Amino acid sequence: MQANSLRWWYGLLGILVLLTQQAAWAQAPDPGFQATLIYQIGASFNVPGQINDVVQLPGGGYIVGGNFTQINGVARTNLAKLSATGVPDATWPAAAGPDREVRAVLVQPDGKVLVGGDFQNIAGASRAGLARLLPNGTLDAAFAPPFAIGSINRVAVLPSGRVFAAGTTQLTGTTTSEDWLRSLDGTTGQADLNFPRYNASDLVVQPNGKLVVAGFYNVNGSRFGSGSCVFRLLPSGALDPSFTAVFSLNTGLGGGPVVTAIGQDLNGDLYYTSYFYTDTSPFITGASLNHLLPNGGTAGTVQNLSFANTSSLAVQPNGRVLLGTRTTLPTSQPGLSRVLSTLAPDASFLPANGPTTAVKRILVQADGAIMVAGSFLSVGGQTIIGLVRLLDGNVLKVSSQQLMASTRAWPVPAHGQLHLALDAASRPQRVELLDALGRVVLARAVGQPELALDVARLQTGAYVLRVQYADGFVTRRIAVE
Repeated sequence: MQANSLRWWYGLLGILVLLTQQAAWAQAPDPGFQATLIYQIGASFNVPGQINDVVQLPGGGYIVGGNFTQINGVARTNLAKLSATGVPDATWPAAAGPDREVRAVLVQPDGKVLVGGDFQNIAGASRAGLARLLPNGTLDAAFAPPFAIGSINRVAVLPSGRVFAAGTTQLTGTTTSEDWLRSLDGTTGQADLNFPRYNASDLVVQPNGKLVVAGFYNVNGSRFGSGSCVFRLLPSGALDPSFTAVFSLNTGLGGGPVVTAIGQDLNGDLYYTSYFYTDTSPFITGASLNHLLPNGGTAGTVQNLSFANTSSLAVQPNGRVLLGTRTTLPTSQPGLSRVLSTLAPDASFLPANGPTTAVKRILVQADGAIMVAGSFLSVGGQTIIGLVRLLDGNVLKVSSQQLMASTRAWPVPAHGQLHLALDAASRPQRVELLDALGRVVLARAVGQPELALDVARLQTGAYVLRVQYADGFVTRRIAVE
C-alpha cells in the first residue's frame, strides 16, 4: 500500500514538474540547445552569418545550411550537421561544405541529403546549385544534375523518388539561364526536358504525395499573360484539375497575388501569405494570409499589409500558424509571430521573446519544440545568431500534450536510478538518455511501460530523456546528481 502511495505521489510530482516546465518554456530559448553564434570569418572581417534552412534528422540531430564559415568556434562552411543539443558533429566532414551559400536542405527517407544553393563545388566535387550527399556527408556521385550554373532556392522529393528543384539554372551546353522548376530523376539527377515550364517560389508535398507549387506557369513562352499563384501538378507535370488553383492573370504591369510563403498542416490543408502589387508607387497595394482546403478550396482569408513581409510559414500540430518576417530592422515587424487556426492574432504569443529580425525557416518538431533559422542577432534579449530552438507549451495538439504529461520520470534530479512510467496505449518502443553533446549514453528497449534506468555510472549533469513511441518521440530534460 505504501509503495503504491509513493508511486502515485511520484507520478503526480512528475506531471506537475512537466506542466511547470512547459509553462516556463513558453517562447523561450531551450537551455538544452547550445546558444548559437554563426559567423563569416575573413582575413579582414568578422561578421554574423545566417542560416537559411534547417532539417531534423531521425536521430534528433540537424542539418543546417546558409552563409557562414564558423558555428560556435567550429570551422564549417555553409553546411553543417549538429547534434540534438546544437554541437557541430565532428564525424561530419568539414569538406562537405560548398564554396557558396546554401539556400535549401532536405533529408530524404533513405537518409541522403539534398542541398540547393548558389555553389559551384561541394564535398570536393563540381556541382552547380544542386547536389546530394550520403548520410555520412560524402558526395552521392550517382546524382549529377546537368547544370552548368545553378541557384536553387527550394527542393522537394515525391514518394516516387522524383526530385524537384526551384530556382535559376543553366543547362550544360547552353548559354541561357532559365528561371523554371526542374523535374529530375531521383537516381541520376537528369532533368526531364519535356517538363512544362513553371516559375516556383515554394514547393509543398501533400500527404497524398502530390506536389503543390507556389508560383507561375507560362503559356506562350513567357511567365506573363497567364499564371497561378498556388496550383498542383500531376506526375506528368500537367495541372491537376481536381485542385482548385488560386488563379491570377498577370500582364507584366503589376498584379498578383505573389506568394511569399506557404505551408501545410498535418491533414494537408494549405496556408499561404501573398500580396498584390503595381509598377508605380505605392508598389504593394494589399496583402493577405489565406487558408485552403487540401484540394484548393478557400477556407478563410484575412487582409493585412504586414503579411507582404512574410518570408517563412509553418503550421503547428494544434493548427496555429507561425509566421517569420523578412524584415532586417529590429524596430519594425517582429521576427516571429503567430495566428490562431481562425487566422486571428494569437494573444498568447509574445513576439518579444523570439528573434528580433529576419527569419528564413521555421521547423516545428514532433515534440513541440520550434527550430527557427535566419539572420537574426538576438532572441528575447539574448545574443543568439542565426539559429535557436524555442520551447512553447502551446504547440502540440491536446492528445500530444496528454502523451507528454503521461510520460513520467522521477525522481528529478535522479540519484542512482531514474524511474519511468510510459503511456502503454501509445506503444513505447525505446528509451534513451543523451548527454550535452547529443550522444546516446544509455539506451534500452521497452518491454513494459514501467521501468527503471541505472544512472549511477553517469556523470553529474543535464541529460535529455528521449522516449520513442510508435507515432513519434517525447523528450524531457533530466538532471543526474
